[in-house]
Amino acid sequence: MRGPGVSSRGGHPVGDRPMARRMCRNTAIVAGILALLLPVAASPATAATYRTIHQFRDEASGSHPVVEVVRAADGMLYGTTRGGGAKGFGTVFRLAPPQTANGAYRYTLLHVFAGGRDGTNPLSGLVEGPGGSLFGTTESGGGGSCSGGCGTIFELAPKAGGGFVYRVVSRFDTATAGARASGSLAVRAGRIYGTTSAGGRFTGGTVWELRRVGAGWSRTILHAFRGGRNDGLYPRSGVVFGPDGALYGTTEAGGSETGGRGTVFRLALASGGVGPTTTILHRFADDGNGTGPIAPVTLDAKGTVYGTTPYGGTGTCFMRCGTVFRLAKSGGIWKATVIHRFDGQVGGAFPRGALVFDGAGRLYGTASTAGARGSFGTLFRLDPPAAAGGSWQRRILHTFAGPPGDGATPFGGLTRSGGAFWGTTRDGGGEGLGTVFSATP
Repeated sequence: MRGPGVSSRGGHPVGDRPMARRMCRNTAIVAGILALLLPVAASPATAATYRTIHQFRDEASGSHPVVEVVRAADGMLYGTTRGGGAKGFGTVFRLAPPQTANGAYRYTLLHVFAGGRDGTNPLSGLVEGPGGSLFGTTESGGGGSCSGGCGTIFELAPKAGGGFVYRVVSRFDTATAGARASGSLAVRAGRIYGTTSAGGRFTGGTVWELRRVGAGWSRTILHAFRGGRNDGLYPRSGVVFGPDGALYGTTEAGGSETGGRGTVFRLALASGGVGPTTTILHRFADDGNGTGPIAPVTLDAKGTVYGTTPYGGTGTCFMRCGTVFRLAKSGGIWKATVIHRFDGQVGGAFPRGALVFDGAGRLYGTASTAGARGSFGTLFRLDPPAAAGGSWQRRILHTFAGPPGDGATPFGGLTRSGGAFWGTTRDGGGEGLGTVFSATP
């Protein structure tokens, strides 16, 4: 079991399986060559208008973004990089849209993480909170009893004359209070919600709430994960609000007395003196239907849950290539269905980011590796069945080509606004330090 003192600085994010990724990547290279020679028995490709809008060209200005960007109310894109900056601890950046058609996005560095009492290595996307402030978390730094620091929650508050004021609003200063913050943040009624992938009373991670108290902020643990059949372990996904006002998320492990392959959970906030209450909606097993979910889930207006697993399913990968799943409630029972299994070839493998709906009920996402051009990943769309009982149809919108002209290894999810999508790639671009892209189907 992973303890709260584990640090991922300078290596793979906590929970990665590097050997499995290398083996699948090698397989994907061969598969990509074959894909150029052999016909593909899959849904047709559908081109998207794809554009690399920013390349990270030097470490000082940030490198290797691993989470989604957010489009704030001011029309700007904001994001974080896990590495880079003066000390290599990561950055917060802004991209201003072009003033003319096909013009350049303007990049501004908003904060460089300094380590120590400041955070290091942000592994969550930003969220727009009260007063137009941007909130995020760091996996480490901030001090505390964990190796390298237990992590922080930070705020970028807008200034009247333009720009932002950065400050750390909460530090995970003890392992029992949670450690290793990561995943998506959620906002409601002026409060911020998120997860830590480790720490807490049972060392299995936490769900936390941050609320304003006077001129400061106070953090409360809503749930501490303990594992076993009735609880998950190691939530890396963060949380999202469903239409019922509850929080939903995933855990990478748990759901079984022998450790488990992960869960989907629902956390009902306190109401009428009752709660908060956490319920396991689904337990993953090593049965071909996906394992180890690490991405946030997505819910439709009816409360149906959609998500991805980076492993399990079918395909040519050593740990299998991942899935897209659907959880629907009927008669008080949640039923899981796999709506897509990645092949580790032209369709991609190892999806790590959240899915996004468009107005027509189609799902969009990324696979972090494989694809027809080798091992650089794909941008895909899943079209819902035309009739009841039918299958979802996968369509490849873009196959990442890698450096120097394209991104590679999209880890984060997508952000949608209107008919456009934005995302990041951890690697690729001219210097191999990652990119930000836009796509219009």
